[in-house]
Amino acid sequence: MQNDAIKRYGGNEMTAKTRGLLCCVGCVLNIGFAFLCTNLVGLFCVPLASNLGVEYSSIALIWTSLSIGSICSRFFAGRLFDKVNPKIICAVSAVMYLFALPGMTLVKSPTAAIILFFFVGIINAFTGTLPFQLLGSKWIGVGRGTVIGLAPIFSAIFDMVFAPIGAAFATEYGFERTALAAGAILCLLHILVSLICISKEPAAYGEEPIDLKFLQNKKAKTQGAAVVYETKMPISHIAKLPVFWILMIMPALLAIAMQSFYSNRAGVYETMGLTLTQTAFMVGFYSISNCVLVWLFGFLCDKIGFRKTVLLYAAVGAILWFAWPVLKSTMFVGALVIAGFANVSQINNYFGPNVMIPLFGTNKSNTLISWSTMIAALGGAVAPIIVNRMSSYDTVFLMNAVIYVLVFALALVATSPRALDRIKEEDQSYTKGMNISTSE
Repeated sequence: MQNDAIKRYGGNEMTAKTRGLLCCVGCVLNIGFAFLCTNLVGLFCVPLASNLGVEYSSIALIWTSLSIGSICSRFFAGRLFDKVNPKIICAVSAVMYLFALPGMTLVKSPTAAIILFFFVGIINAFTGTLPFQLLGSKWIGVGRGTVIGLAPIFSAIFDMVFAPIGAAFATEYGFERTALAAGAILCLLHILVSLICISKEPAAYGEEPIDLKFLQNKKAKTQGAAVVYETKMPISHIAKLPVFWILMIMPALLAIAMQSFYSNRAGVYETMGLTLTQTAFMVGFYSISNCVLVWLFGFLCDKIGFRKTVLLYAAVGAILWFAWPVLKSTMFVGALVIAGFANVSQINNYFGPNVMIPLFGTNKSNTLISWSTMIAALGGAVAPIIVNRMSSYDTVFLMNAVIYVLVFALALVATSPRALDRIKEEDQSYTKGMNISTSE
């Protein structure tokens, strides 16, 4: 059947693998372009504030505006990818998103900048890691988590290599010229990569997902990422299941834990007695650990199953923040431990491909992944509000420890074999109900 389909579409097994891997490479490159754009925007905020004659705090609100726009668009992003050719979505969104850089040279007030970045945020969902998760989840079967987990590694490489170049050009030629040139170059590259590399899901070409055989876990029965149960229930019915909402709550909780530390890193390290140089080192080490732990999350989900992996990460997070009273007194060593392991919460952005898909299937993956990232973004958005109401870092990190314990408990329930059996029973009862209705 597969071979007949492949011949029908004028290809062969090798072209199927080539097309899928090329699509993944294209998504990764586009992530690099988008993240570089975002970091250059952050770099140019200071000169923009100076040009407008306002305090930096007034311009900093663009990040809140961008986040709100991104949260809004994630509600429908998955459905849009179901209906429209992703090649077109990625190409068109590149033009709109990368306008952020030249747009910074056109705004005449902080209010205009905030409005601009709200609309930039709406497009953000179609240019960052979400397309990679959506398309990668379709193209990669066995090894899905391992491949998608590569995203932060390549975005970090882009930032390390090209962000200093952007800063050097801004110093030499001014931020306006640099913003215009960088926006044009990144936009062109993004469009070319999208048109050349990005593809529809394999079924559109009569092809099958790619299996990375070396990651095949023969012992994993129902808990391995490679084992996917394809539900026939519509999203509206899935959304009525208690396990669905438990799985949605978990990324939000993890995002709160992540953001509560991420947005206060400098202050935390200062409290621990670190110098400015040591703090800068910890920020860099934190970025490296993020790449390692996100990739490791996907790899472990493929090898030992998502249940054990989520429980492991939740346990590490709980131990880390319960140990805060001890770690804060050890200065550099404690800061190193925190910078190395605080990123276990970053898995909130990768719950969709690694946890939701094995439980509900790839047919619903676009909507499930986009909703999961939306809920996680909401958690990250409310985190600063929660933290600002707390009296000390001791209280904040005790909250984080409790969050991880709660995530551990929720994971025990939501990823258990009984939970999967309940999903199957509900799916079968829905199918039977549909058959009865049809026969009547």
